[in-house]
Amino acid sequence: MCVIAAKKCKLKNSKKENWFLYKIRDRNYNPKYELEVKTSNGIETLFLTDHINKWSEGINSKGLMIVSAALDNHSDFEDNGQMSDTASVHKKNVSAMIALRSAIASKDIGTAKAILIKDRFVGTSFISDGDKLEILEIYVNDDAYNRESEKYGKDKLEKLNKAEQIIEVMKGITDEDYDIASHEVKKDSIAVRTNHGRLLDKAGYQPEDEDPKGYTSSMFRWKLSKEALSDLGKDTHPFDVITTLKNMKNINKEPQNNPIRVKQGKDKDGLQPYYSTTIVMLTPTGTMFAVPLEDEVDNKSKLSLKDGRKVDFVLLPKNLPLFESFSKIVYSKKL
Repeated sequence: MCVIAAKKCKLKNSKKENWFLYKIRDRNYNPKYELEVKTSNGIETLFLTDHINKWSEGINSKGLMIVSAALDNHSDFEDNGQMSDTASVHKKNVSAMIALRSAIASKDIGTAKAILIKDRFVGTSFISDGDKLEILEIYVNDDAYNRESEKYGKDKLEKLNKAEQIIEVMKGITDEDYDIASHEVKKDSIAVRTNHGRLLDKAGYQPEDEDPKGYTSSMFRWKLSKEALSDLGKDTHPFDVITTLKNMKNINKEPQNNPIRVKQGKDKDGLQPYYSTTIVMLTPTGTMFAVPLEDEVDNKSKLSLKDGRKVDFVLLPKNLPLFESFSKIVYSKKL
């Protein structure tokens, strides 16, 4: 439930274009983050970690950057959109995060990509070192998931909540049951992904889903974000990109279709819809910037960011004057 973006930018004091990575992170709770700096094999890695589900955003001193978005609906370990607080769910999440953290701490794109593939890290991932951008999609094949569901038995599955169903079915999934595709971006200067596959067209939300709202939302958020970033032009400052993303709310009358989802009250079933909590920007110089929307960064953990480090974290004010209104912009292209 996220928007990830990559944009080539050229600073005024530089002749070179570099990739910068961005992510709008959606949750149905206000995350509390902890900052960590780890050193291994001479590489420093900074992690911004969610206390609740252990998800980490990160960057390392080699300039390696990774952002990811959910792609396989089977892998979102939640029950009706609400967090599932079971030991098995946490164990699975931790396993995935070990793979992601290992990839973020890698020395280069090839090593990071190999780790994500080996550990079958499901989702769309952007991997970049500033010079190159690799897009990786990994997805649990629907046929394999349905095969294992039938083995377990419909009656038995119905007695479990959604998260528990996934855990049981995934026990029978093998490495061969995943679809994997990758692409190095060479011609474009922009890349945007949400929660439907582009390299794997059967991955993520689909137009024929029983409830099409997920696919509709994913498509709107992808097209609106891509259109807005395309309009920025070639010589765009990285902060122009994060400014643009931050202000992309209330464009569509359906709140869930906007790149920035504003926090709403619970729905008629008493469930909390997803909303945008954090925007991060990763730079090839080893610095992560974050805009807090509905989140908190643990102040004590900032003590780990000591002088002399090769990685850094900057928390931008939520209402920084830099962020101007998008009220005069009209998105006229058909979606």
